[in-house]
Amino acid sequence: MQMIDYALKYAQRGWAVFPLKERDKSPITAHGFIDATTDTTQIKSWWVKHPNANIGIATGDISGGLVRSRSEERRVGKECRS
Repeated sequence: MQMIDYALKYAQRGWAVFPLKERDKSPITAHGFIDATTDTTQIKSWWVKHPNANIGIATGDISGGLVRSRSEERRVGKECRS
């Protein structure tokens, strides 16, 4: 699978995505996470221009409340081991 395929899959799940520079966390778009979308036409346009772009996922309401942090993962992991 290519990056565009993953970006489209994430959008299908309701996660708003935006392109990041290849091997970097810097946004390619002018407004970064504010440009995030689930619109497949826009996503295809971005990844056709930048096929190796990393995928940024906007957190919060735009992505259905999606928020995940490393500390949360550690806490949840500890709870699972208890």
